[in-house]
Amino acid sequence: MENTLRSRGKPQNYKFDRGGLSAEMGPYIGIVVNNSDSTRSGRLQVYIDEFGAVDGNGGPRLDDPTLWRTVRYCPPFYGATPQISGTSAGVGTYPGNRNSYGMWFTPPDIGVKVICFFVAGDPGQGYYLGCVPEPGINHMIPAIGSVSNFKYNTANQGTPFGDTRLQPVTEINDENIQISDNPRFFDQSKPVQTVVAWTLLQQGLNRDPIRGPIRSSSQRESPSSVYGISTPGKPIYQSGIDPKVLKAKLDSGAAVTTQDVTVIGRQGGHTFVMDDGDVGGTDALVRIRTAKGHQITMSDDGNCFYITHANGQTWVELGEQGTIDLFSTNSVNVRTQGVLNLHADKGINMYSGGYIRIKSKTSTQIEANTSMSLVGLNKFTAYSKTSLNLKSDGRLAMASKSGSWNGGSSLSLNAGVIHLNGGSSIPVTTPALQTGYKLTDTFYSAGQGWIPRARTLETIVTRAPSHEPYPYHNQGVDVSLNLGADNTTATTTSINPELTKKAQSLYTRVSNTAMSYGITAANYLKTPPSSTAIPPATDGDALGSALSQAEAIARGTAPVDLATAAASIFGNLIP
Repeated sequence: MENTLRSRGKPQNYKFDRGGLSAEMGPYIGIVVNNSDSTRSGRLQVYIDEFGAVDGNGGPRLDDPTLWRTVRYCPPFYGATPQISGTSAGVGTYPGNRNSYGMWFTPPDIGVKVICFFVAGDPGQGYYLGCVPEPGINHMIPAIGSVSNFKYNTANQGTPFGDTRLQPVTEINDENIQISDNPRFFDQSKPVQTVVAWTLLQQGLNRDPIRGPIRSSSQRESPSSVYGISTPGKPIYQSGIDPKVLKAKLDSGAAVTTQDVTVIGRQGGHTFVMDDGDVGGTDALVRIRTAKGHQITMSDDGNCFYITHANGQTWVELGEQGTIDLFSTNSVNVRTQGVLNLHADKGINMYSGGYIRIKSKTSTQIEANTSMSLVGLNKFTAYSKTSLNLKSDGRLAMASKSGSWNGGSSLSLNAGVIHLNGGSSIPVTTPALQTGYKLTDTFYSAGQGWIPRARTLETIVTRAPSHEPYPYHNQGVDVSLNLGADNTTATTTSINPELTKKAQSLYTRVSNTAMSYGITAANYLKTPPSSTAIPPATDGDALGSALSQAEAIARGTAPVDLATAAASIFGNLIP
C-alpha cells in the first residue's frame, strides 16, 4: 500500500500558530477499496471524495489506485513493552523481545465507510478511527438476531425446519426502496440466515427461544439494551473458490480473479452478547456462541446456565430447580487419581440398557441399613476363587424348585438338629421388582426436526435428559408434562440410537464442509470425488452420497434424496 499524492501537503515551515489550514487533516469519510495489507498491521486503502474524481457518469472513480489513500488502524487500546538493549543478535529472548497487548478487530469489508484523519495534515500519517454503519444495516449485530416474520429463500426450504417460529435472519433488502424507505424498516421481513438456522435445527434448539434463536439485536428497541460483538464469519466468494485454494494462491503470488476475492456473503461468525432484555425482560442473557455453534448461555429470564456442543450431541445445564442435567450420545467419562465421592441425601437410581460392571482392585463393600435385594431374572451367580461366606445373625433360608450341593472333597453340616425330609421349611419370599418409569425421549422426524415424544424411554430413573429439545428444562424431578398432541403423535420412525449418532455426525461433517466451501449441495453431487476443489468424505464416499446415506440412516428408511432438501437449504449461498 503506497500513497500517490495529488499535492505536496503542508509546506515544510508550516506552523499551527502562523494561520492557514493544512491540506489533508480531516476527518473524512473514506470508502474501503482494499483491505489486504502486506504488513499485516490492519492498514486499509480508502477512496475519499474530497481527494477523488468522477467518472463519465458522475460517479466516484473507485477503481483508480492513484486516488486511493492509505490509512492505518487506530485501535481503542494498544501497548507494547520496550525492547531490551543487547538483544539484536539472533531471534532474541523472552523476556527481552517486545510483548504487545491490546484490542484488535477485523478490518472491514470492501465498500464499508470509515472515519479517517491525517495527523497535522500529513498524508503519510493517515489513520481510521472506526466504521460508519449504513442506515438500517445493523440487525445482525451482535448476535445474528432472530425474528418471527422471516422468509425462506426458496419454496422448499421451510420443509426441514417444520413449524419453527423464530429464525435467525440477515439484513433487509436495501435495494428495495419500499423496504429501505419504510419508517419501520426494522420490522420488515428478512431472509433466513440458513447456515445458522441449520445448525440450530441440528442441535434441536430451533424451537427454544432461551437456548436457540434469540431476539437480541441492536434494532430490537430504541434505545437499545443490547451490547456485544460479532465477527464477520467465513466469507462466501462469488466464484465459489475453496478458501484454502485461495490462500495458497495469495501466499504464492499466483493470479486470482476478481470473482475469487469478491465476497458476496458470510456464513456468520463468533458472537458475544450481553443483553439486558427487552421491556418485558425477554432475552436477558449473556451468550457466547462460536461460528460453528458451540455455545455458552447464561440466561436471566430463562434462569439457566447452559453449554452445548455445535453438533448437539452433548449438552449440560445448571437449572433453576437445583438440577444438573447432562446429555451425551456417546459416553460420560469421569476419572480421578484420588477418591471419587458420590452422595445423595435421598436416593440414587442407576439404569443401563446394556450392562453394569463394577470392579475394584482391593475390596468392594455394599451396605444397606435396612434391607438389600439382589435379583437376576434369568441367572444369578456368586463366585469366589478362595472362599465364599454367607452369614445371618438371624435366620438363613434358601428355596429352589430343584437343587444340588457339591462339596468336592468334603461337606460339613453342623446344627443342633438336622432334618432331612422332615419338619417345616422357612418360606422365602420373592423380592419386589422395580417397576420403573416411561419418560420422554427425542427423535428425529422428517420435516419436523427433533421432536420429543412422551412415554418412550423405559428406565428406573426419575429424570433422564434427552437430545434437544428437552422439554423438562428448569423443572425438578417430580413433575409431569403435557407435550401436546402434535408432539405425542409425531410421525417418527423407531430408529437405532447408534445409527442416529453416526448419521448426525456424518451429515454434520458433510454439510459443514459444503458451507465452508461456499457452494451448493447440488454441486457436490455433480462433482466427482477426485476433484481437487471438493474433497470426498473421509470414509471414501462422495459427499453427495454421504448426504443421502446420512439422511437414510437418520430416518430409518430407504435412501431418500436429501440432496434436494440440502440444495434448497444451502442453495442461497451462491447465485
